[in-house]
Amino acid sequence: MVVALLECKKIEYDEVENAIGREVIVSNDVKWQRIRSLMRKKGVNVDITQLRNKWESTIASYKKVRDWNHGSGNEPYEALNRNQRKIEKLPKDFPAEWIELLNSFYGHRPSISPPCIAQSLEDPNVGVNPHEQPIPDSEVESQ
Repeated sequence: MVVALLECKKIEYDEVENAIGREVIVSNDVKWQRIRSLMRKKGVNVDITQLRNKWESTIASYKKVRDWNHGSGNEPYEALNRNQRKIEKLPKDFPAEWIELLNSFYGHRPSISPPCIAQSLEDPNVGVNPHEQPIPDSEVESQ
């Protein structure tokens, strides 16, 4: 089921990436209905809740494996045996095929969403205390 789900998510992702204008704006429910329809064509008949749950657990495992593989000094996930994976709290079995499929469309996305975006560094007021009086340019030059 996972390979079919990954392939269907890839198709859905490519459709969104290649869409123009309003085609891109699709509700999450519509996306999952599309994926469910694609899954049915592959002979997998599951409901949307099952698909979402499987996707979320697969992505969580993928992120652990990806982060492990990008960790400094870590042996590649694929080279670890099941016991080593258990000790490192990694998924017991996450095939290279799944990693490749996910990397093809999900690997370049950042996994961190910043809580806010900093203002431009060109803005002279960034980092200025609003209660503090600005120093006149003539005094700054003399320092």
